[in-house]
Amino acid sequence: MASSTGLLVVSNIKHLGKSLRAIEKYVNSLYIHLNVTGSTSTTSPVPPPPVWGRLISQLYANSSSYVGNQLDLRVLVSPLRPGASGSLKLRQPVDLIFSDAHHPELCDRLRADLNISKPTIFLEDSVISDLGAQQDDTQPPKVYPSVVLGGTFDRIHLGHKIFLTQAVLRTCKRLVVGVTTSAMTKGKTGMNWQNKKLILTAILIAVCRKDATGLDFARGRAHRPAKEFLIDIDGTLQYEIVPSMIPLVPRSGSDLD
Repeated sequence: MASSTGLLVVSNIKHLGKSLRAIEKYVNSLYIHLNVTGSTSTTSPVPPPPVWGRLISQLYANSSSYVGNQLDLRVLVSPLRPGASGSLKLRQPVDLIFSDAHHPELCDRLRADLNISKPTIFLEDSVISDLGAQQDDTQPPKVYPSVVLGGTFDRIHLGHKIFLTQAVLRTCKRLVVGVTTSAMTKGKTGMNWQNKKLILTAILIAVCRKDATGLDFARGRAHRPAKEFLIDIDGTLQYEIVPSMIPLVPRSGSDLD
C-alpha cells in the first residue's frame, strides 16, 4: 500500500474498532474528527474541550487492540473548540475521508476544506451519534492562556499522544513544551517525583530566559516529533518547544498558568 493519509469522522465511538479495521488497508496515517456537533442539540452550547479528554485517552488506548501500530492516529482538537466554524487546515494532505455515520453535509464541507476530490466513504448508513454520552463532566471546564509541560518526546507513542493532547485541551492560546536533552535522558530510568519537578523548573527558566541554548536546540531535530504532532491536532495554538536541561528556579513574572 502506498503511503497515504485519511480522515475519519467519528460519530459512534462504539464502532471505532470496526471502522479502524476497515480503514487500515487504505491508509497508514489517520486523522480522527470527533463529530461533537452531531451529538448535541443546535441550541445547546458547545462544551469546553476538557470534557473530551477521557474519551480521547480511551480512543488512543483502545486503538492498539484494534489495529496494533498499523495506523498513526491523531485526534483533532481544533474542531472541539467553541466557535470552531472556520475552514479546517491540516499539516498533511488528506487523500480520503471516511465516516462511521451518514453525515454528508459535514463530510462535504471537510472535503472542500481539504481539497479532496474523491467521494466520502460512508462505513454506516445511520445518523445516530453516541458521543454526547461520552462527555466527562467531572473535569474542570476551565482552559488557560498558557500551559507548560515536559517530557522526552524522542519518539511519539500513544502515551505521548495522550499526554500532549490533555495539555492542548486545557490551553486556549499558548503551550510550552520542554523536551529533555541527551544529558537529562541518560538519567531517565527510575526518575522520581522530585526529579520531575526539577525538569519542569528547568523548562520554566528556559522560557523566562530565552537564552542561547534554546537557539542551539531549535537547530536540532529532537523537538520535531512533538511539534509536528501538536500542529497536527490543533494548528490554532502558539507552540514553544524549549530544551529542559538544568534545575534552576524560574524568575518571577512568568505568565504560565
